[in-house]
Amino acid sequence: MSEPLSGHCSICLNDYNDPVCIPCGHVFCFPCLTEYANGPAHEGFTAPCPTCRADFHLLTPDPRALPAKYHPFISSHLRRLFFDLTPHEETVSLKRQVKKLKKEVAQLMDACERQMNRVAAHKEGERNLRHRLDKLQNDYDELATEHDELVGDLEEVKEERDALAEENARLRELLETAIERKDAIFEEKERLETKNEELEEEIELTTRRAEDYKAKYRQAKSQIQALQRAKEEAEASGSRRKSFLAPPRLFNYDDFNAAMEKERTARSGRPTPDNTLYPDDFLTQYLWETRAARQERDREVQEAESSSRAGSGQEQPQVYEPPARIRVKRPLPRRSTPMQVSSAGPQSSSSLPRKRPRLSEPARLSSSLVEAEPQVAEDDLSE
Repeated sequence: MSEPLSGHCSICLNDYNDPVCIPCGHVFCFPCLTEYANGPAHEGFTAPCPTCRADFHLLTPDPRALPAKYHPFISSHLRRLFFDLTPHEETVSLKRQVKKLKKEVAQLMDACERQMNRVAAHKEGERNLRHRLDKLQNDYDELATEHDELVGDLEEVKEERDALAEENARLRELLETAIERKDAIFEEKERLETKNEELEEEIELTTRRAEDYKAKYRQAKSQIQALQRAKEEAEASGSRRKSFLAPPRLFNYDDFNAAMEKERTARSGRPTPDNTLYPDDFLTQYLWETRAARQERDREVQEAESSSRAGSGQEQPQVYEPPARIRVKRPLPRRSTPMQVSSAGPQSSSSLPRKRPRLSEPARLSSSLVEAEPQVAEDDLSE
């Protein structure tokens, strides 16, 4: 059952330290075998061999205490134990060096393994870093592209801002111009409204003036008819027939139309052929001359009738007395030079009407109403 001895204890797996042999032939270190035999599992005087499990007595005496007759039986084993198992000093040193080297190799292997693990970790970290670097590079490229786009957009925005600033300045100028035009339009509107009110007042005044002219025309017509009746009565009475054969016309429509034409020409701004009167004074002069001639003729007729009735002893009829003067009811502006009229008219410059400014279109329309009156008068007389 025994096996060749080796240089290692099968209990501690190290070199023999004070080796002993048991009856089964296995050799162990004395401290290892003592610790093994004195364990709690071996309370008797025997213990199993750690290798083959054969029982051996724990109380085996020392071989030197055995009788000599037993020496041949144990001498071979003891010889092998002391000669074969006793290691050489160099071998022991080499084994120790080998053991030390094995430990160093194990340490180096552990260090290499740790280093390999570190290298692997570094490689893994490098791969992760490279992956992150690639990702960051892609992000950087995207950000660079986006930055270029934003720079382009910024340039466009700046150009649009400059264009909007120019447009804003232009619109501001247009607004200021529009405000100025609006103010000018408001001023022009107020001026036109004021002028319109003045024109309306002038139209109203001209209308009243036309009504006055019509009333005066009717009055003059009635006076002419009264004078014609008085003339017919005087002719019938037979007194002073020669003085009534060719009586002067008290109301000459040709002269009246000529005076109105002069007034209309003056109102339109054209100069008169004779520069003796101001434009608005022709009608006034004609009215004064007509009034003076009519008053003179009335006195002659009245004197003739008075003398004829006084000679015949008849009752003198009441003769129609025309009004003292014909007033032109229209305001005229002041003028610097008096007009030249006949001896029958007024001679004071303070009592004469002044030169009027050029009339507008409504005033011309109103004057057309006045100049149409003589034609109406001739029609009435023809009737």
